[in-house]
Amino acid sequence: MRRLLETSGHAGEVIEAVGPRVLPQREMLTTLRTGLGLGPTLLLPVPLPVIRLAARIGDRTRRGALSTETLGMLLRGNAGSAAVVAEVLGRPPRAVDQLISPQSAPALRLQAIWSWLRPLLVVSIALMWILAGWVSWVYAHGYGLSLLQGLASTGR
Repeated sequence: MRRLLETSGHAGEVIEAVGPRVLPQREMLTTLRTGLGLGPTLLLPVPLPVIRLAARIGDRTRRGALSTETLGMLLRGNAGSAAVVAEVLGRPPRAVDQLISPQSAPALRLQAIWSWLRPLLVVSIALMWILAGWVSWVYAHGYGLSLLQGLASTGR
């Protein structure tokens, strides 16, 4: 990619990676899900302050596709010049429905699912341990102490 930018005369510039035509966000997401072999999904509006917070978290963690830079592009209309992309690549940009090959779809599908499932699992396990500790402390504190005292007196 660096060589492409340097040889095209666009070194140091920010090139917005766009396709040949402007798409509504819903259509782009639906097309990508279809390419991954995933079914339709429910798309819900998210308040902008929540998205801004998530973008700042994305900047700090450098994980996922959301950052303040990508959010800025989305807010500007998620559109850029296809001519610049074509000049840099030496060919026209591909349409969204051509981005995912049938051969790579299974691996990309697994990666897409794991990217949101892994943090959900980690948080779920952490909450389970926190809740189990709290329940043990609040409801079984006396019983646990008596067990420990019993172990101390028997020397086991």
